[in-house]
Amino acid sequence: MIDSLKSLLHIDGWQPIETAPKDGTPVLLLEGDIIGLFYFGTEPDFVNFRGKPMKPNWIGTIIVSDLVRNESGCKMLKVYGSDATHWMLLPPVSGADQP
Repeated sequence: MIDSLKSLLHIDGWQPIETAPKDGTPVLLLEGDIIGLFYFGTEPDFVNFRGKPMKPNWIGTIIVSDLVRNESGCKMLKVYGSDATHWMLLPPVSGADQP
């Protein structure tokens, strides 16, 4: 799965981040060679240093990155906020439309 997501780095279909949905729809975000699964919203457990709820922001998990590695070769990392430049809807799951 990670390899198929890496192939997304080089395809058309990425849109400018300014056009990304901010209604909680899960999307892929791209920042350089980093791809993450994110949504725009809030998390009740995320608070600032004063204990106040954080403002809505991109929340998600980095799923493809050469920067984030462990012994098995990859690691998912939960992230609050993003400097992503592009976004894309989630690709269809292979075989999902088959009975």
